[in-house]
Amino acid sequence: MTIATYCLSLLSQRSPQTLEELTDACVAAGVTRSRAPLTSVKQALACHGDAAPELPGGRYAFSRHLLDGRWFTTRCHDGRRLSPSFDLRLLQRLLAGRSIPLESGGEAIASASADGLAGPAGWLPGAGELVGVRFRGDRLEVRRVELEPPAGARGADLARRLRVRASPRFWWPASGWGDERRVWAAVLQVLAEDGDALRVPVPPLGDLLPDMAHRPEAQVRLGHPVTLRLPELLQERLTRLATEEGTPLDRWLTDTLEQIASDPWTARRRDYDRWSGDGPWEDDGRWADVVPLGRPYREEW
Repeated sequence: MTIATYCLSLLSQRSPQTLEELTDACVAAGVTRSRAPLTSVKQALACHGDAAPELPGGRYAFSRHLLDGRWFTTRCHDGRRLSPSFDLRLLQRLLAGRSIPLESGGEAIASASADGLAGPAGWLPGAGELVGVRFRGDRLEVRRVELEPPAGARGADLARRLRVRASPRFWWPASGWGDERRVWAAVLQVLAEDGDALRVPVPPLGDLLPDMAHRPEAQVRLGHPVTLRLPELLQERLTRLATEEGTPLDRWLTDTLEQIASDPWTARRRDYDRWSGDGPWEDDGRWADVVPLGRPYREEW
């Protein structure tokens, strides 16, 4: 079992927990034998920021707990599929490649290629209708919603708080994360601080934060196959990384390339902590350029 998998299991049972608590549990279970276990656990969690976000104060939470019962709204454009819009991207990232039972019966499937959420016939209302989506335990509730009069004021207040927490001055350096990734971190922080946030539907996030929602981004889609010829040593290292995270190599490469395309600055940082026990990839002493992405920090060459 990998460090990240074990930590996610611990957080699913009880969260939030501090880095020290998670590290002590990993050491006791023999999951890590690192000489610097605190650093190893922190780096492992940094690769899973959507599933286990770091909250102010250095605690880690479990996203599914934070999202349970919280409404995300979007416009329905297709009777069988919810498009992968900015409004639902956080849910899409958490469910990518997985299926989840629906409250109304059947299952919804979140495509790993960012094609949105697909479900059985009749699971969505007509085109143009406002749809609310929320986790309820191990199920997903999807239904038509009507916004109550206070929803506009609630949405404006939420947008204000998200803009404060997603501001580049809260993330050093300012260019470290793209706008969208900062927004999802901000959403999870707000939900951790405010137990009432998004308990009642508000306008779609894309309407509340239009400048962030419509920022063009490069995406890598599994629907467009690409053949990569990798040197044997590089393939061995990448396979090891994917195995440590419990992810098939093709999906791991797709996720990593997508993050590099949308955020090249962070993707090319020098990750001393992760590789300090293994040494560099290259014989000339340079450290690997492509590593799993986490929260940005100073790059030192």
